[in-house]
Amino acid sequence: MLSRLREENPILIEDFSQTSSEFLHLRDLVSYQFNKENLANLEREFSLTDFKSYLASMKGSKAPGRDGMSARFFEHFWDIVGADLGNMSLNFLNSSHFLRKFNFTLITLVPKIERPINMTQFRPFVLYNTVTEVISKMMERRLKFVLPSVISESQSVVVPNRLIIDNVLLGYETHHFIKHKKMGNLGFMFIKLDMLKAYDRIEWSFLRPMLAQLHFSDKWIRLIMEYVESVTYSVMINGEQAGFLKPRRGLRQGHSLSPYLFIICIEGFISILKAT
Repeated sequence: MLSRLREENPILIEDFSQTSSEFLHLRDLVSYQFNKENLANLEREFSLTDFKSYLASMKGSKAPGRDGMSARFFEHFWDIVGADLGNMSLNFLNSSHFLRKFNFTLITLVPKIERPINMTQFRPFVLYNTVTEVISKMMERRLKFVLPSVISESQSVVVPNRLIIDNVLLGYETHHFIKHKKMGNLGFMFIKLDMLKAYDRIEWSFLRPMLAQLHFSDKWIRLIMEYVESVTYSVMINGEQAGFLKPRRGLRQGHSLSPYLFIICIEGFISILKAT
């Protein structure tokens, strides 16, 4: 994001604001809010029982992150490390203060072909610490059951009791109607949009006000943004860590929480389309 620009005359233009004015005109368009039952469920404190339950639901042999400890390891040694691990996670979930070193993510490059010669022939594979994944899953489960009240019916992906096939059928029927329309003065247009690197382009400065506009509590806004903004990356090359990356935008691919945050941001875009 550019913050300084020098014109030819020369005049220096500066913009130190992280949040652009792009969100301002959305405030009158996005107006969903939780009902009391959903809000009470969302604000309920997390417990050690919740943590242990979500840990048990994970794939025990899934590739671990930098700490090298899988979910199966923590389950096997629960009597030794379980209480400390769970209480540390609950401290973040109930207070929104996350230990950033646990939000460290490894990216390993898996070749798509036998002898790759350029970056497009590698597939990035992300490795998270187990505790980070459990925390993400616990947050995701809470969000999952309150989203139907704040996400419009036009979005069906990952929203409970909605099927993506419904949108596919709706799109097909709309296309069929336009294609065979022969009479009338009113014209119609069918637009297909493809989002390139959609998760990578989500601006954190847009996610925060969208959460506020959907009437998430201050606690949950802090919780989500601390989890999103505290991430750091390192790339595995030839079995060794190389470099250190601190992103300024984007959602992590393959993370259970990311699809829910993505559709929250897309809700702003949908609100614009509805108002057009």
